[in-house]
Amino acid sequence: MPEKSTLVGSDLVSQFQENNAETRNTISKTDQLIQQKDAELQERIQRSIMQQREIDYKKKIVNTRNRMLQLSQEKNMYKTKVIYTLLAVVLLLVIILLAIYFYFTKST
Repeated sequence: MPEKSTLVGSDLVSQFQENNAETRNTISKTDQLIQQKDAELQERIQRSIMQQREIDYKKKIVNTRNRMLQLSQEKNMYKTKVIYTLLAVVLLLVIILLAIYFYFTKST
């Protein structure tokens, strides 16, 4: 069995002071590390918040552009319907005029 060294009063005090200093030093280093990590986390949180705001803003822009595109497509569909209707009316008029022409040319 190894022999235990017995510490005398002054040796015990100096050993205690050394241990106390080491503990304080370790606590100080740990506290600094914690503060650094906290600062990094705060920076990341701020960056994340800014990115989320940018994402929300871009979503809003995309939704606005989608709505504008949808309105434009609806307008184009309406214009296409109007053009086809006018074309049908013109063709109908041409057919009616041809029918009248043939009716009057056969009767004379």
